[in-house]
Amino acid sequence: MRPGVYWGDFLGSAAIGWGTFALAFALPPTTLAYWAFSLASAVAFLRAAYFVHELSHRTSKELPGFHAAWNVLIGIPILVPSFMMWPHREHHRPATYGTTEDPEYAPVPAWSLGRIAGAIAIYAVVPGMLAARFAFAPIGLLVPAARRHAISKVSTADIDHHYVRPPIPAEDRPRFLLLEVACFLFAWAAIGATLMGWIPLWLHGHRWLVMAIALMLNHARLLAIHRYEGDWSARSLEQQTLDTWTMGPESPLTELVAPVGSRFHALHHELPGLPYHALPAAHRTLMEELPADHPYRETVIDGFVDGWRRVLARARAERRGEERPGESESPPGAQL
Repeated sequence: MRPGVYWGDFLGSAAIGWGTFALAFALPPTTLAYWAFSLASAVAFLRAAYFVHELSHRTSKELPGFHAAWNVLIGIPILVPSFMMWPHREHHRPATYGTTEDPEYAPVPAWSLGRIAGAIAIYAVVPGMLAARFAFAPIGLLVPAARRHAISKVSTADIDHHYVRPPIPAEDRPRFLLLEVACFLFAWAAIGATLMGWIPLWLHGHRWLVMAIALMLNHARLLAIHRYEGDWSARSLEQQTLDTWTMGPESPLTELVAPVGSRFHALHHELPGLPYHALPAAHRTLMEELPADHPYRETVIDGFVDGWRRVLARARAERRGEERPGESESPPGAQL
């Protein structure tokens, strides 16, 4: 565990993200340079934002101040506070991985090409949905049902739209409320500054665009990083690993779209406590020393493009009506 690597990588990514965001905003949106800087900003924000995944595996004692810094520099300004990743722990527990209690699992192999495209395209409107979720959060004080819905359905980074987040544990409520209030204040400060003429309306449009690109890239990675071949029953750590891909050969595209060690996802499920900066060396060691028939080698694919080739191949097979064992369109009880 090397805290200096975490801080340097995160702060550098955040600086590049906000710097290219400002450079793009200063340019006419009809220019190629505007789109180049906007794309660079989205990719940098994707990397900086993905450190929230590391936070779900690291304690505040391991990285003092990192949780607060992440929320101040990234989480609150993009209205994706760290509490949205708190349920990530269910994605690693053998008792909950791949079940209805896992927000990051869905029957992707059973999806059509249109549904896959729609699952990514929907993130073009998510920045607006997040703004509404936090700007109108106080409604929950007057309407308990709205509060329950806000927590259960729009407070978690998930890919399963059937997922229902349970009530926030009592010990976590103060932190949850603090982050929620901070996002509420940020949202209304931005709205108020626009109404007062202090910041132009286009700044919101520019922010929306950059966020949408980053969110769509992140979701494209999520859909390609697992096999998603579970049947909604619990799985052991070994079964989790074999249900997950490691995007092996290094390439600029894979590193940009699957940052902060996320391309070693199978290895991460096998060793969830291993810091992200140690994953490349651990993977190389395994590939050098494991026997040729070891199951881990079955998780290694040729990068992000190969991952998506497999996603699309499964969707085409689904369209032809080919049966795949162990797949279900929705989790048990989802229709209730």
